[in-house]
Amino acid sequence: MSRYQRVPRRSTTTVLLALAMTLSALPAASQQIFRYLAFGDSITRGRPDFDPTGQGGYPGRIDDLLNCFDPDCEVINEGKDGEQTAAAVTRIENLLDAERWDIVLLMEGTNDIFSNISNNTIESNLTLMDSKARDHGVDTLHASIIHFDPDSDGGMDPGMVADVADLRQRVIALAADRDRYFADPWTPLCPDQACFNAHYNNPGAGDPNTVGHPDASGYDLMADEFADVIASQPVPNLPPGVAPTGTINVSSPVFIWSKESPFVATWYQLRLLDTDSNVLDETWYEENICGINQCSVSLGSFPDGDYTWRVRARNPLGRSSWTTKVFTILTLLPPNLPLPETPVGFIGDLEPLFTWRRETPTSADSYQLEISDLGGVIFDMELTAASVCTIGNCIADPFSGTPLAPGAYSWRIRGENAAGNGPWTDPKIFHVVPDLIFGDNFESGDFSFWSSVVL
Repeated sequence: MSRYQRVPRRSTTTVLLALAMTLSALPAASQQIFRYLAFGDSITRGRPDFDPTGQGGYPGRIDDLLNCFDPDCEVINEGKDGEQTAAAVTRIENLLDAERWDIVLLMEGTNDIFSNISNNTIESNLTLMDSKARDHGVDTLHASIIHFDPDSDGGMDPGMVADVADLRQRVIALAADRDRYFADPWTPLCPDQACFNAHYNNPGAGDPNTVGHPDASGYDLMADEFADVIASQPVPNLPPGVAPTGTINVSSPVFIWSKESPFVATWYQLRLLDTDSNVLDETWYEENICGINQCSVSLGSFPDGDYTWRVRARNPLGRSSWTTKVFTILTLLPPNLPLPETPVGFIGDLEPLFTWRRETPTSADSYQLEISDLGGVIFDMELTAASVCTIGNCIADPFSGTPLAPGAYSWRIRGENAAGNGPWTDPKIFHVVPDLIFGDNFESGDFSFWSSVVL
């Protein structure tokens, strides 16, 4: 069902039971304070002299219909007597800046009509109010103003009747164009002159100023209509998080989640936390940022570390629970394999130099050199790259002044940096044989490339 279409009429009892069942079935995490801003003129505010129940217009009644009791949700009445839409633009912006809201129930324009302000101006101001709510991540439910039946207008000026009918169509179109909800409380309230006189146009308590305001039963009808539209969609289910998760090596991740099923959300909130649970970002995004099945948002770059991100869905009835994902940004990876060179094979040097080429790309801050004989490890030391390496080559002299005994040995090397240890190289085997000579009596040398040795 489109968000701006009226749903079939239901009784107050039906709405109350349906919403009570829906809200009671929600997980505890989703039952947070959901705030409705009832914004409008004196019709929203209510006239206590014409409504002795003291319920404050329709907002004081709709909270019962929505089963809206603290700490689950609250409906705040911000109606103001005599207000026109030009002043309302500034007032709603101040309210949006001052407090957090989930949805605005917007019904303005009656005073403009009676002050001969053009429908173009009224529509422009309503659009501005909708945009300011959107900028604050707040849904808008647009409502029609007073409705007159052209066939039983009670002697109203025909031009004013036409203006009211035109403005009603403009509000419907505005809601449709912006994919907003629309409520028409006046058509069911005043479908004919008899109803109009009974609930709206009859001065209360002898005060002629109450003309133009519903009585208690009229406000009951209005509240029921608002509740019907709000309840036309179920509370969104949890939207599954997709990415990022696990360890990633990019500093600018794209946050991706799937739409809930069935899809009924109008907004999504993304919250990013660091390892100390500090909130780094907490933004509401309209559903129109999404594709057919998934939504994605980029938040910029972040340093290496551990993070938690959460996403939840919202529509005018309520908010889903949070989806929670954790990930680690690790742009610095452990070093790749270095390339060991010497010693290898048969050597006569009792104090050999150990040489290797640095890994590609170069990222090691230090190297761990491990040397073993047949009995096990005899040398294990961390050598800083700055002390043993030039641009691409490294040389270590671990046995200077401490000659090796003749025998068989192996050695291996690995790099280290802030991201951790790289892998070990495969062992290099070498044999120390002192006083080696060639068969033609030349002095011994490096036999790593010889196929045989004469002892």
